[in-house]
Amino acid sequence: MKHDLFSCAGRPASHPFYLVPLGGGWRVFRHTGTRELAHPDYWRQNVAVVVAKYLRLPFAALRELPYCMHRGRYVARCELPALEGRAALFIGEKLDPAQLAAVRAAYGDLPILHDEHEVRLPEEVAALDTLLREHAQKP
Repeated sequence: MKHDLFSCAGRPASHPFYLVPLGGGWRVFRHTGTRELAHPDYWRQNVAVVVAKYLRLPFAALRELPYCMHRGRYVARCELPALEGRAALFIGEKLDPAQLAAVRAAYGDLPILHDEHEVRLPEEVAALDTLLREHAQKP
């Protein structure tokens, strides 16, 4: 998908977001800054810090896995003809009902479109699984 990345009223025309399982549910982390930010940068500067603390994982390892969690991109003005310049969300994987509810709570009823670019990387998902096993809390 091609994203229209020009600025909208001082805000980036698109921003990354992550959908993270925390506290028995799903939490959406979304960039709200005033400059464009790529997923890896947002992950390293914001999301990985919280996830590492919450899951008690080493930040140094987790920060290098920006494609291990469900993620997507908000686009303020989508160039697809069917959307006529309206906002949309691009997500790499099908969402289950709980994930969809979290995304809707964060973004409302925006159209959700598939984008292969937003798919998690299998090797990073496996690396996260390894970290979780290695650092599992012992009873």
